[in-house]
Amino acid sequence: MKKHNIKLYNIIFPIWFLWLIPITWIVVLPANFLIDLIVIVLTMKHLKIENIKQKAKTAIFRVWIFGFIADFIGTVAMFIPNLINFSYDTALGQWWYKNIISAVSYNPFKASILCCG
Repeated sequence: MKKHNIKLYNIIFPIWFLWLIPITWIVVLPANFLIDLIVIVLTMKHLKIENIKQKAKTAIFRVWIFGFIADFIGTVAMFIPNLINFSYDTALGQWWYKNIISAVSYNPFKASILCCG
């Protein structure tokens, strides 16, 4: 059995969860802000940047907003293959479902074009 090196990104921002249960925005927005702030401050400390408090204040809102914009762009890019519909009776339709839709929606490690052996 192959071991996959799996990294989990955006655990706190599941776009489908925010859509299904909108009240979760109350928790997600501040939590995402706090995580972004911690990453900025720790990075600045590691890089030995002076006046971290002031520089973090000016950077945090841009990082936070652009992070959400990137999340939405990624979500749209992952949703688009589900909108493209080929007839499943054709070879192209079966390939599209197996290698694109299934990989994006269900299990990226199961798609045959992603596997090397």
